[in-house]
Amino acid sequence: MKKLIKLLVLALFLSFASYTFAANTIVVTDQNQVITITGLDEDFDASLATETMGLLRNGILKVWAVVFIPSATNDRMIIRDNGIDEPEFFDPGPYADSYDARVLYFIEPLEVNPVIDISDCALGTAANAKVMIYIQKPKP
Repeated sequence: MKKLIKLLVLALFLSFASYTFAANTIVVTDQNQVITITGLDEDFDASLATETMGLLRNGILKVWAVVFIPSATNDRMIIRDNGIDEPEFFDPGPYADSYDARVLYFIEPLEVNPVIDISDCALGTAANAKVMIYIQKPKP
C-alpha cells in the first residue's frame, strides 16, 4: 500500500512538473526594451503576464518592432491588439522555411497591448519558435 501511495505521489508530481516546462517562457531583456517569448504553446496577453504587466502604461506598450523566428515551413504568427478577437497588428502570413525570420518595423511606435491567441497561429514545433517584441522603454 505504501508503494502505491508513493507511486501516486510521484506521478502527480511529474504531471505538474511536465506542465510547468510546457508553458511559454517570457523574458524581458535589454533594460525593459525587448520582450522575448519562446515555447509558444499557450496564449499570451501582455497585460496578464507577470513579466510584462508592469511595463504597460495605461494598458498599452509602445511597440516599434516585432520579430518572429519560425520553427518550420508554413509557420504563421498572428499578434492582436488587446484581445483574442481584436484586430491583428502583426500577421506576415505563412513562412517559406524555418530560416525566414520576419521583422516588422513601425515608423511611429504602435500603442497596443500585444495578445497572442495560439489557436490562430500555425507552428510546426512551437518550442523552437520565438517572438521578440521591441518596445519603447516605459517612463517611470
